[in-house]
Amino acid sequence: MDEQSVIKAINEYLAKWPSLKISDFYAGITDDYKRRLFDEHNLEQTGIWIACPCDSKETAKKIEKICINSGMQGDTGGGNEESVWIYCYAITKNSIEHT
Repeated sequence: MDEQSVIKAINEYLAKWPSLKISDFYAGITDDYKRRLFDEHNLEQTGIWIACPCDSKETAKKIEKICINSGMQGDTGGGNEESVWIYCYAITKNSIEHT
């Protein structure tokens, strides 16, 4: 997906959770969102999360930076050359943010 489409998808998803603040979310990039979300961040598959494929790693990194600059938790500089997935999730008492 291109940058505009991914940002639109994320914004539409976040709008479904009006009781949550932007700072209640974590954003990152990865090459395997299922591993990252469910194994490493310890999320439930039924939790509040979104993952979108980007058309390049550069696009994923740019959107990650936008998310973090908007107030989401996270850090830039992660991922590898295959990291074209951007993901965001609502932080829970069981989630692990720094993996």
